[in-house]
Amino acid sequence: MGQSASTKDKNNVIIQGIPDHIRMDKIVLAFVGKGETGKSSLIERFILEAVPNKKYATNEITHCTKVIYINGKPITFEIWDTPGQGFYGQKYDCIKKAQGIFACFDISTKASFKAIQEWVIEGPKFVNEAAQILLVGTRADMQSYREVSTLEAKIGRASCRE
Repeated sequence: MGQSASTKDKNNVIIQGIPDHIRMDKIVLAFVGKGETGKSSLIERFILEAVPNKKYATNEITHCTKVIYINGKPITFEIWDTPGQGFYGQKYDCIKKAQGIFACFDISTKASFKAIQEWVIEGPKFVNEAAQILLVGTRADMQSYREVSTLEAKIGRASCRE
């Protein structure tokens, strides 16, 4: 087996603990969650490296890519943004091929947290077995309106597959 990599590239992306023998030329990510949880804003911030200045609803699945160089090698991030209607993307092929699922909820709306907890329980039926699910609380700038405590989120995180 190869050594574990721990590097910082020109984009200040730090990668630690990834064995050298693992091939990482493309990483597929999917964002799921109830509507109006800020999924599109998170994606836009990553892609554009700036705070988005407009709000809009995602009415259909959208797709974008970004290439980041790590150790001089290009890694393509294929990112899928699912609309918040229905059962949060279970019908989309991108969910089945994603290596990482960002299960998003709005910390200022308890209903979005309850809905994403349901997805975390039922969603794995629709995803790649090797996919990692990450519970993501959005709208951290809304602390004064917070309805989901950090403790609740940590307990909810325990539902995610390891």
